[in-house]
Amino acid sequence: MATTMSKFLCLGMPLPQLIRAVTAEPARAMRLDGRFGRLLPQRQADITLLRVERGSFELMDVKGQARTSRERFAAAGVLKRGVYHGRRA
Repeated sequence: MATTMSKFLCLGMPLPQLIRAVTAEPARAMRLDGRFGRLLPQRQADITLLRVERGSFELMDVKGQARTSRERFAAAGVLKRGVYHGRRA
């Protein structure tokens, strides 16, 4: 998922639209938008924490063509049922 998100970021998709595209929109498409895809008070949430890395990264499309991006997403940790799983800063 982080790689696909990185590709759309490289293509110029605005970050707020990108976040909606991988959270609220899939939940809505599956008719789960009342329970999933958003952070709400008093609701359990499983969250993947991402960081944006800066550098020079080669991203490949399905035809094997490469594009160089200056940013990419990388997993930084997970919150599962309120418990953090990942490296400590």
